[in-house]
Amino acid sequence: AAAAAAAAGDGASTTAPRSSTATSFHVQRPPSIRVQPPDQKAFCRAHRDAEYGHQEGEVNFWMPLTGYARTQTTLWVESAPGSADFHPLELAPGEIAAFHGTLLHHRVPPNVSACTRVSLDFRVGVGKFFDPEWRLREAKAQHTRQEVVC
Repeated sequence: AAAAAAAAGDGASTTAPRSSTATSFHVQRPPSIRVQPPDQKAFCRAHRDAEYGHQEGEVNFWMPLTGYARTQTTLWVESAPGSADFHPLELAPGEIAAFHGTLLHHRVPPNVSACTRVSLDFRVGVGKFFDPEWRLREAKAQHTRQEVVC
């Protein structure tokens, strides 16, 4: 019931009694919605999320809501930290990719199509690898999170 309440977004706690095998997940809530209208110059520069105050214990999840075939614009991610061998995530709308955005550079090139690109992304902090109290002082904003214990 708590999981259903959390999915409904009513703020109910999903924290269960902790056992020695339980893992906590800190899920970004709400997810970020990215809207990229047609523009031959606008783009998202290559960056790592650590530059924006995210921790190594977070995993990024990215889902396109518009098709790559329509915009020819998608998220590009390197295969290993510092490799600079960017490759496109050619996913169908509704498919989801996971990557380590804190360590891997990623970027979005300009949208040169006539269609607007829309995607959704969020991060999940995982168990002992994520400190929910830690904050980068220079960060302009912090995502809100919901703790889920499994």
